[in-house]
Amino acid sequence: MTSDCFRIVNEASGTVLDLDDGNSANRTRIQGYRRMGGDSEINQTWTLERRSRTHQEIEALLRASSSIGQTFQQYVSDFM
Repeated sequence: MTSDCFRIVNEASGTVLDLDDGNSANRTRIQGYRRMGGDSEINQTWTLERRSRTHQEIEALLRASSSIGQTFQQYVSDFM
């Protein structure tokens, strides 16, 4: 397993996140399964990709934008 790959383990059961039958196609079922070990673990290793930013990062980007920065105003939600 390379340094940018992770194994996601359920602490209660000891099972790892696993792709059903080692399939990597879209809509493949994800399950908890016992750790296989060796070369068969490829379907039990995962990479994580950041898909969002914190609200502080978004605010800084908006304020830095010449077209948005002057009209940007932050509102606080009552639902938080």
